[in-house]
Amino acid sequence: MMADEAGIYEALWRPDEVGITKASQLIEPLTKGLNALLKNSARFKEYNSPNGWGTYEGLVDFVRGYLDACIANPDSDVEAER
Repeated sequence: MMADEAGIYEALWRPDEVGITKASQLIEPLTKGLNALLKNSARFKEYNSPNGWGTYEGLVDFVRGYLDACIANPDSDVEAER
């Protein structure tokens, strides 16, 4: 999975399992993950779903938007619905 390879799966979808409760705690892992995605685009694009559901570009956009929201609202609570 692309997010797992970038080291951000838990931060994105299971923050409670790694002790993340505030947006400020996501800034560092999301920054590192986004940098990894951007530096190795060819490697991560290999994980693109053949049916178009789950693409490199989509994940980059999602992480970038999530990171921007965390920076703008560092004291916000973080929850994941499953």
